[in-house]
Amino acid sequence: MKYRGKSVSTLLAVVSLIIGSSVCVSSEIDRDVVEAFANKTIGNAIKNSLFPGAVLAIVEGNETVLLKGFGVTDIETKTPMDPHLTLVRTGSMGKLMTAIAILQLVEEGRVSLDADVNEYLTTFQVPTTYPEPVTIRHLLSHRAGFTSEVTYTVFDEGSGGNIRTPPNRLVREFVRVRPPGLVTAYDNLGVGLLGIILGDVYGTSHGEVVRDRILKPVGMTHTVMGIPVDRVSDFASCHTLKSSGDWEKCRYQIFRDLLEGGGNVSPTASDMARFIAVL
Repeated sequence: MKYRGKSVSTLLAVVSLIIGSSVCVSSEIDRDVVEAFANKTIGNAIKNSLFPGAVLAIVEGNETVLLKGFGVTDIETKTPMDPHLTLVRTGSMGKLMTAIAILQLVEEGRVSLDADVNEYLTTFQVPTTYPEPVTIRHLLSHRAGFTSEVTYTVFDEGSGGNIRTPPNRLVREFVRVRPPGLVTAYDNLGVGLLGIILGDVYGTSHGEVVRDRILKPVGMTHTVMGIPVDRVSDFASCHTLKSSGDWEKCRYQIFRDLLEGGGNVSPTASDMARFIAVL
């Protein structure tokens, strides 16, 4: 997750531990030991003003070992963090869902990992700056060669407006600074482009695809995309740490569609536990 300044836009969001069947463990996890460790570690972090609150989901195989809330969702209301009800902005955790949805298309034969992405884009076309085309494989591996200077991705939650980006603006944002496949560099814009491809192929939006192909089948019934107006009260509030060491409320920044694929999912911890269990 990338923070802007000192803003902790999702508090701690969801802390998740995955212990899969491929990992050798000498014995089953002792829930009491894990909870004692979490209470001490996260409790001290809250006490030292690292964040006002957090939710924790620990999953072993397909079983939830620990699901717990710590601290508060809001420094003014003092509402406790609830792992079943509190929605959190999880940032780049959403990239995994975007990647899974794209790979579902690959498995179905509807897109190819190595075809020019412009074959699937109807909203706009990626500039042909270099002879080598950008492919889905490049986007998934963060090797597409786009600029890291992205300026038109967010707006203040209080400003309203449409999250859709005009096609001519999309062309200006997806600036290619090097041929694809040469350099691996963390790429929010590239995964955002995967989200646009999902919407164009399915004839809908990235958010609708994730809802229909991942959230509903997994049973993530509380999870939403973005920050719906009718669910604002369910969210952990945005907080900024002042130079005095005190917290103050801030406003969330809303992702435009060109960055939705890079992380626009807002789950509860219990929903994230369900997601982890099916991986």
